Amino acid sequence: WPNSTKSWVVFGASIPERCPFWMNRAPEKNSLGAVLSLRRADPAGAGYKTLLIPQNDEMSLIRAMECGVLIYDGDPTFFSDNHLGGGKQPRVSGVIDARFEIASPHNLLRVFLITRGERRHDGEISSSPPPGWPEKYATVISPEARHYRLYAFTASFELKNF
Repeated sequence: WPNSTKSWVVFGASIPERCPFWMNRAPEKNSLGAVLSLRRADPAGAGYKTLLIPQNDEMSLIRAMECGVLIYDGDPTFFSDNHLGGGKQPRVSGVIDARFEIASPHNLLRVFLITRGERRHDGEISSSPPPGWPEKYATVISPEARHYRLYAFTASFELKNF
């Protein structure tokens, strides 16, 4: 279970802060309600000896989702996998690349997408990356993608409790 994205929880006011737990057994019911059996993670070998979870503290389930670009039916396609059993699901075709960065001073998740137009030209028409695409990722644009008009998009999302 430790490798499952379905079994991790965190308590908002615990000390040490943001110490994740994983459910090492399925929840059991008794006369008081459901009982969870949790094990504490030990991030980077911190060796926590004590842990405080205040009474009536709120428990939050940690979920993960995988996103990226795969070739689907011969076309680069943005996919997602929320690990609920459906596997990698194609979402949007024509996405050439997707990059994700965490800007730690501000707890932001920055998402960079590069997409292509519908019409394939005979020659290379996008010899340089489109405005807004980070220069450090410019070399990963495939020669085939350069036969299309390329567009770059950037969005930032605040990461709560990160």
